[in-house]
Amino acid sequence: MTTPRRQRPNAHSTLRLLLFLSHRSTDSTLAILTPPPHVPAKDPTQTKTLRDNFGSDVNKRFRAIKGEVRQVVEELDVLHLGRQSAENSAPDPRDYEFLSDSEKRQRFQAWLREQVDGGVLEPAEGRAVRRGEHWTSQYVQKGYAKGVTDAGAKIRQQGSDAQVFEDLEDIFNQPVHSSKIELVYTRAYDGLEGITQEMDTQISRELSNAISQGWNPRKAAREINDRVDAIGMTRARTLSQTEIIHAHAEGTLDRFESEGFTEVEADVEHHTADDSRVCPTCASLQGNTYTLAEARGRIPIHPRCRCSWIPIVDD
Repeated sequence: MTTPRRQRPNAHSTLRLLLFLSHRSTDSTLAILTPPPHVPAKDPTQTKTLRDNFGSDVNKRFRAIKGEVRQVVEELDVLHLGRQSAENSAPDPRDYEFLSDSEKRQRFQAWLREQVDGGVLEPAEGRAVRRGEHWTSQYVQKGYAKGVTDAGAKIRQQGSDAQVFEDLEDIFNQPVHSSKIELVYTRAYDGLEGITQEMDTQISRELSNAISQGWNPRKAAREINDRVDAIGMTRARTLSQTEIIHAHAEGTLDRFESEGFTEVEADVEHHTADDSRVCPTCASLQGNTYTLAEARGRIPIHPRCRCSWIPIVDD
């Protein structure tokens, strides 16, 4: 294999855009199609379908939570917000469970936490997460594997040899990848757990306001679901995008490292498929050379970033 070395960019040339010939992986889940020459890549990772699938799964889970909140808070009025004045004379024994405002909040929040745990987070022990036994793992695993296969294609396109993996099993039978993917699994799970915890905190505030200020059931459901939207669904959708790109970048770098490469440069995203303008946030990566250690953690450089890495090869 050709020995990697540092390439110094030509200061008098325009920013170099390295484009790859179209190719397709033997595994349909990892297949990619890169733009033809002269068309800059809007998404160098070509992971849109995978990111969309992850995001759709997130949306479905949080929409179900919102529907349950609407039914329980607005339609069933389990907090008794619509009849607080008659609360102490209610004949149903179940009403006595909610005589205390703090009990109302605590009981409802405990119920909602169960729904979020069961429908969104699906709590798992650390060992199970590291083994890829959480629902988020199926997406980041494919993102990582695509980074591995994309890296192999880039190496071959630059004239060096790199093994062609037939499927996911072939990739994760490699010790370097089977061990590194555990970190990717854990990061995605921890990120989702953090989102649900912050959502729980903010919903607690809205519950306190609903009870202390006497909101009607419809307003209470609306305000609680606003927190599910703004903190839960929105942030989790961003996480679904970001974690795929992070997994892709890590898989790419791990493959370069396993093949003996030591330096990389960025293949940055562009505004549109027929526009040579670089994403302004990602422009800081353009034209720079990084060691593999320096490259770790740089991509994604911002939420929903779609940049990737290219190996530096001795001509």
